[in-house]
Amino acid sequence: MDIFNVYLHLEYLEGIVASGNKTSLGFKQVHLKACAKALNDHFNINLTSDQITNHIRTWKRKYSKIADLRKLSAALWDDDNFIISLDHKHYADHINDHKADAEYLNKPIHNYGKMLVIFGNSLATEKYAKGSGDPLAIESIPIDDDEEEEIGIGSAGRISCPCCYSLCPTQ
Repeated sequence: MDIFNVYLHLEYLEGIVASGNKTSLGFKQVHLKACAKALNDHFNINLTSDQITNHIRTWKRKYSKIADLRKLSAALWDDDNFIISLDHKHYADHINDHKADAEYLNKPIHNYGKMLVIFGNSLATEKYAKGSGDPLAIESIPIDDDEEEEIGIGSAGRISCPCCYSLCPTQ
């Protein structure tokens, strides 16, 4: 797909999201077919809804990669130009290990604003993830970078107090 095709494609999907027609599971088949028809009519090509789905999957993967790169410890984010900036040493070290990331670092990320609208609230993060051995009634609250406190059901069925993180007799 060329750059204009991508732009129109993302523009169309952004309109679907803005109108409130995107479901929590993604786009409805009727919208994918309409997007394919709009692209086919405009560019005189022959795309199917399955191909549109594959392109969405590719852009979602790119958006996820960008979200991960923004979390790099040495990275700075420019909200106006959508640039993930690394100083020369960090950039060289990172690119030495991850050559494919070069397209996202120290240069504007094209169509990021549209990807943000389309995928911004649909990525799973590990922020609230629990392991299979972690009890479900306990919530971990980060206190500082190295420690976590747990609140939840304490001994004898009493609830741990969220203000002092101990078993409160008043609870």
